[in-house]
Amino acid sequence: MDLTKTAETAGNLVSKFEEFSLQTEDKLPEYIKERKKKAYNNFQSWGIPTKKQEEYKYTDFSAALKKEYAIGGSSDLNTDVLKKHFYPNLEANTIIILNGIFKPEFSNIQDKNLEVVNYANGNAEILKKYFGTEVYTSKDPFAELNTAFASGGVTIQVAKGKIIEKPIVIYYFSDTRTQAIMTQPRALILVEENAQVQIVESFHTIGDNASFINGLTDLVLHENTLVEYYKIQNDSPGSYHIGTTVAHQEGKSVFNAAAITLNGAITRNNLNVILNAPYSESTFYGLYFINGKQLVDNHTMVDHAVPNCQSNEIYKGILDERAVGVFNGKIIVKQDAQKTNSFQSNRNILLSKDAVINTKPQLEIFADDVKCSHGATVGQLDEEALFYLRSRGLSRESAISLLLIAFARDIVEHIKIAPLQHYLNQAIEKRLGN
Repeated sequence: MDLTKTAETAGNLVSKFEEFSLQTEDKLPEYIKERKKKAYNNFQSWGIPTKKQEEYKYTDFSAALKKEYAIGGSSDLNTDVLKKHFYPNLEANTIIILNGIFKPEFSNIQDKNLEVVNYANGNAEILKKYFGTEVYTSKDPFAELNTAFASGGVTIQVAKGKIIEKPIVIYYFSDTRTQAIMTQPRALILVEENAQVQIVESFHTIGDNASFINGLTDLVLHENTLVEYYKIQNDSPGSYHIGTTVAHQEGKSVFNAAAITLNGAITRNNLNVILNAPYSESTFYGLYFINGKQLVDNHTMVDHAVPNCQSNEIYKGILDERAVGVFNGKIIVKQDAQKTNSFQSNRNILLSKDAVINTKPQLEIFADDVKCSHGATVGQLDEEALFYLRSRGLSRESAISLLLIAFARDIVEHIKIAPLQHYLNQAIEKRLGN
């Protein structure tokens, strides 16, 4: 990547920030203003990552960032249009983020045990602790870019001791009907002691121009909480997506997550989990099914900071045509984190000779009483299994579809929201039919 062009693109974003901050600065608390300025300076100093940096070795956003984007912007989309993109038959507490801005008038919060506000109006003590903390940035310019530009995100608080019966579904919409849009959505979700909740984040572009979504979600889990979190990326072919999700397990808790990517030009999913309390558990699954020239980059990090915790991670990929996949999974076991039990696996099927997967599972262990393992596989469909199915009367195409559906459903079945699971199974079968 040309470093001069990189600097020029970063400079364009910096100039947009200066214009943007003039419009929003008066609405924000002082401590948020200070953190945003720090993020702005960091981004200006670090610049846009290039392939020379290990964390972005295989993923180049330079072409996407050459486009001229409006930062957020107004939209006249109404609820009738937005509801066409809702998941069928899914009753939920719906939260609408339109062009990066929380829209309470379009949202439908049915459960009285949920407090949902614009992030700047959230709990000041919580915001000071978690807004723009260094734990997830790792000198990632895109995380700092989100912090600098975030203005209309959402804070969600789940009341102590409550089980939220209907899932929370956050729909992120980008309105690109008249121009390309860059949005910086942000969410802070605080789950109080002894509470349980299901959370879905879903991304949609309405319009034919490009969208660039650079999102960041913080989840804070307190004592004896259970959180199921699902991120669904089945956006338009012209969408560019960077999403960072951080789960802070501050009390003994269970965090189950799944990241599903089925469409989009370039998608980067960062999922970081910090286990800060003994006897916490974290399990996450990933599925990416891509073709054409699509690229999906899954970066995960599990930080075992204390003893007696457990994590499990399984990511699967199906890649066709000239698609490119990246998996970089890191498990860190700190010196004091004895009795850690951690497992990581990445399995991939390549359907064409031009498809590429770059996989790098990693372990960094500084404790001596642990059980940790990782592994990765890359291959094609099992010819023996194909032969067996064809011997039972199936065509080769039908046999291939059946095997791929089984491979994908091994991940999708871990999504506990039945209408969402059904939607994903149909989307996968539609892709195979095409």
